Amino acid sequence: MLKYRAEYPHEGFESLEAARKWAAEFVKWYTYEHQHSGLNFVTPHQVHTGEYVGILEKRKEVYELERSKHLEC
Repeated sequence: MLKYRAEYPHEGFESLEAARKWAAEFVKWYTYEHQHSGLNFVTPHQVHTGEYVGILEKRKEVYELERSKHLEC
């Protein structure tokens, strides 16, 4: 997955420090921002903390509300 990121330096890193910085930023993005399809489009952090339960419940409520509006038409 790393090498498929647009900002991946395909020509290599300038230094070990640059590689470490890039990797740390990637891990932060992957853990806290990237919504995984395999995790029902929540982040690994949300799964780890249990926050995903409320997110998925709220999502279900929204879907059901919109579905009921559509069926009333």
